[in-house]
Amino acid sequence: MKPARQSGFVRGCLIVFTLLAGTIMIGQASANPVASNTIPVGHTSDAKTFEQSEQIYASGNYEQAVTILQDLASTGNAQAADRLAMIYVNGAGVPADPQKAFQLLNEFATKGDSPAMARLGRMYQYGIGVEPDISKAVELYRKSVDNGNKEGTAFLAVMYRDGIGVPKDTKKAISLLESVATGGDTASLILGDCYKRGCGVTKDLNKALQFYEQAVKLGSDDARDALGKVYRDGVGVKQDNQKAFELFKQACHKWNAGAAFDLAYMYRDGLGTFKSQTLFLKMLQRSADQGYPEADHALGHLYVDGEGVPKDRRKALDLFERANRFGWAGPANDAGNLLAYHEGIDGKRDYNEAFKWYLKAAEHDSANAQREVAEAYRTGRGVSPDAKESTRWAAKSTSQYLKEALAGDADSQYWVARAYERGLGVPTDKLEARRWYEKAIAQGHPHACNQLAGLLFSLRPVSKKNYDVAVAMLRRGAQNGCPFAQYNLARRYDLGSPGTRKSSFRALYWYRKAADQGNEPASFYLALDFKYGYGGVAKNIERATHYFEIAKRDTNPATVDAATKELEYLKRELEHHDGNK
Repeated sequence: MKPARQSGFVRGCLIVFTLLAGTIMIGQASANPVASNTIPVGHTSDAKTFEQSEQIYASGNYEQAVTILQDLASTGNAQAADRLAMIYVNGAGVPADPQKAFQLLNEFATKGDSPAMARLGRMYQYGIGVEPDISKAVELYRKSVDNGNKEGTAFLAVMYRDGIGVPKDTKKAISLLESVATGGDTASLILGDCYKRGCGVTKDLNKALQFYEQAVKLGSDDARDALGKVYRDGVGVKQDNQKAFELFKQACHKWNAGAAFDLAYMYRDGLGTFKSQTLFLKMLQRSADQGYPEADHALGHLYVDGEGVPKDRRKALDLFERANRFGWAGPANDAGNLLAYHEGIDGKRDYNEAFKWYLKAAEHDSANAQREVAEAYRTGRGVSPDAKESTRWAAKSTSQYLKEALAGDADSQYWVARAYERGLGVPTDKLEARRWYEKAIAQGHPHACNQLAGLLFSLRPVSKKNYDVAVAMLRRGAQNGCPFAQYNLARRYDLGSPGTRKSSFRALYWYRKAADQGNEPASFYLALDFKYGYGGVAKNIERATHYFEIAKRDTNPATVDAATKELEYLKRELEHHDGNK
């Protein structure tokens, strides 16, 4: 399992809150750290101490920085309280405590601190540390605007742009943003995103670049990060990885976790700098330590696969849970996969717990999770069977997949084909299923060949032409590394099915290929080969035991039961053998 380098979730509810598809950090330092109508920092020594805490935090000594910020906040330092609230939201340097962050911001907002009002509005909008309350969020944004707070004005503008809690009014949104963009890094950054994506304005990459650069001049590290992406991806400018690298590096000089995440992948891929797995892991860990959800998610996948770190599925689950703590669907779906497939956690699958995670992700519109929820209700795996609920979730999933499939996404085309083949949320239509499988195959989908083969084998009346095409699809899928195609091809060679000539040697070859990728049915038959010495392999009880153990993880109770009995038999054989020594 590997996450996309940049998912659709961008700085939503942890260090940053989603505005459009751009990024705004809670408590992001601006060019003027104490915004208008902010409660004064207090003494010059306070200001120096705050700057020291920033430097200490940037060095990775989170606990010491938090202690300094707590002392400053207790004396009424609003800037320290603002930074501390962000740390409590993220769980960086202290255990994550969104409720404590809410209380801290509420305390200062009640005293009239307008930046705290704006940030408290974000807490209410996204339900962080408090129940979601859009009306209260809008009320707080308006209060911060009345007190001249530019960030609050930018947040309110986004509500008008998206029609959240207020009537949708893109003209008013852009007007509000433009009214504070000159001296407001947040508004400038949002305007840059608006022009980059054509949100409420005509798409204009030159203007987007101008507003990003303006936000950078005003001190926004988020804008440096956004500008770095522009140069990395060559959006409206000539691609310049070296410039992108420098911008990411500048942005995370203090503690911009999103920029640290982007910088990590520059090191991993050697873009604008040298390749370094060590620095990739270091920057990714730094981003995760500072509470960035995508870093937690990415690290989780590294621990699943054992890439650059020890393989540790339990630690991966902990990281997915941390990444999901404010509702992102991706990690919740991956947590479900971790619990429901392969060896599960500590060698055991937990379908009940997996269902809970899938449901969380499904409720946040993950098509994959909706499909898993539908299947769970259909089979009763992890939840009581419920045909009506299964149909409802299948329809939701297929509807989402169809939109993406029409846009050309190969994975969605594959799942649309599966839906038509099995009648999941759509009427059963094998011809339509075949059409979508062929589209997915044309784009190189790894499993579509196997599924199309299965579909062709099932068509009646039996047709030699269909069988020939099906076997060709199995071979193609197997050669491309699909473990399901490898297993199915192995079975056909093992049985001498139509379209293939019986061959124990070839069957063994493909069983082994599939089993080495964790395919449970293939592992069962390979274990039999090692138990009896079939297919030209020497009898080997230890190898047979190993593969029967893998087969025990299968979701098919018959395979599990058969593998369990074989293991019991082999255990008795070994005990008898040892007793005769």
